Amino acid sequence: MESGAILLYLADLAGGRLVGGPPTAGNVRRARITQWLMWQMGGVGPMFGQLNFFERLPPETDGRSYGIGRYGAEGERLLGVLDSALAGREWLADEEMSVADIAVYPWVVSWMTKHRSAPDAHPHVRAWASRMGAREGVQRGMAVYG
Repeated sequence: MESGAILLYLADLAGGRLVGGPPTAGNVRRARITQWLMWQMGGVGPMFGQLNFFERLPPETDGRSYGIGRYGAEGERLLGVLDSALAGREWLADEEMSVADIAVYPWVVSWMTKHRSAPDAHPHVRAWASRMGAREGVQRGMAVYG
């Protein structure tokens, strides 16, 4: 019922590599991956989703422009956090792609596809999205998405 829990379960079921190994004491990689997965669950998903909701409302709807401004600004802030984190690495949590990258990617691609950010904004996010999008498994998964 909760997508983050489902992703953790599936990653463990698939051998644990995408989630940093077993949930043992001292597993710092798993903690970093879980941190970024929870960041997506509590930030990117809800904020980007709210923007999608307000953008789909008829233009004359009360609160529409407030919602677009509020959630658009928060989405840009979150992308700034992501861009800063990706400045020193290729993947969200560390040197390998993880379930956190998988969870964040569709939201970011949707944002970028809708040209919500300036073309020169978030260069590290754009490079990361390009790396993600080049992966065969990601391409197969995104084909199901849209």
